[in-house]
Amino acid sequence: MKRSLILIRHAQSRNVEPGQKDLERELTDSGIQDASRLARYMYLEEVIPDIVLTSHATRAIDTAQLFADQLKLDQSEIKIDEDLYEASVRTLLGFISKLDNSLKSVLIIGHNPSITHLCEHLSTDVIGFLPPAGMVHLTFEDLLWSQLDKGTGHLKEIKLPDQISL
Repeated sequence: MKRSLILIRHAQSRNVEPGQKDLERELTDSGIQDASRLARYMYLEEVIPDIVLTSHATRAIDTAQLFADQLKLDQSEIKIDEDLYEASVRTLLGFISKLDNSLKSVLIIGHNPSITHLCEHLSTDVIGFLPPAGMVHLTFEDLLWSQLDKGTGHLKEIKLPDQISL
């Protein structure tokens, strides 16, 4: 079975305000537009995940909700996990390895640098800096989620919001 892993960095967020926790940062107006544009692109290209996984940071949850809306997914398809916030590549791989093998396509919304490092680890391609609302789409041939590891992924696409005109 072919599996698809879509990794997205949360959309652009506001700077931390005095007394505010990093987890509480909200999306900017341009962040909302960028996430909506990328999600619409995915919908039109029929890149529809079975589930959306996100960290518990407000900016990541808000990004996930925008994607769920545009992709016509039920909000119950969004799963929030604290371990995705400030996760290492090892933590992310551990999280992915526990995914239900009935899932063919998974969207993870997280944070840099871990999202970029995970993309590079799985594909061995150089991704560089993944900007806010940037997407990397990886595919895996005949592997269970627990078998994903260094170099097992094929880079299908990198898409940035400013590359999309809808």
